[in-house]
Formats: sequence, C-alpha cells, structure tokens
Amino acid sequence: MYTDPREPRRVPGSNDRHAATFVARGGDPFYPRGEKAVALLFVRTDCPISNRCAPEIQRLYQVYLPQGVNFHLVYPEYGLTAAAMDRHREEYGYTVPALLDIDHQYLGAV
Repeated sequence: MYTDPREPRRVPGSNDRHAATFVARGGDPFYPRGEKAVALLFVRTDCPISNRCAPEIQRLYQVYLPQGVNFHLVYPEYGLTAAAMDRHREEYGYTVPALLDIDHQYLGAV
C-alpha cells in the first residue's frame, strides 16, 4: 500500500511501541518504486562533517536521481523531532528525502 510520502508514517516492520519515533519524508527506501539503487546517507544536525558535505550530497542527488538512483538522508539522533529535522534540511538546502530514525531501526538494518 502506497501512502503519501510527505506524511509522517510508521516504518514497515516496526512495532507500535516505536510507531511515533519514525517519520518518513519522501517514501520508504526498503520498498523502492523502480529505482536502480537506493543510497542511505546517515547525517546528524550537529555533525560538522555531514553539514560540510551537504552541498555535495545535494549535488549528487540532483545528478543521479534522473538516472534511477534514489537518495535518503537518515537522521539517527535520539530526541530529534521531525520539525528539527525539517529545519536542518531547510538550513542546509536539502531537497533529498529524509528519514527520522531515533531508535536506529534503519541504522541497525543496513
């Protein structure tokens, strides 16, 4: 079942206890829709390295998305809210879809 990727939703396979801790913005990378590849890029709002790489990450996303490679930012920060994640994406100019993974379900799955 496809849901609107702009709406927060539970990650498939997570139990109800974790339902509120997963927010997908832009679809679920574990259920691709015809992409050749999916790149999960783990970032943090307070990481100077990932913040410095933001323009290059955005550039790669724009170059490779038309070629069938989908990107997702993954925020594995405890206590980070969806609003804070969205502020960080705006501050650094990201249009790359993002996933909030504060319980490390994505981190543990790759």
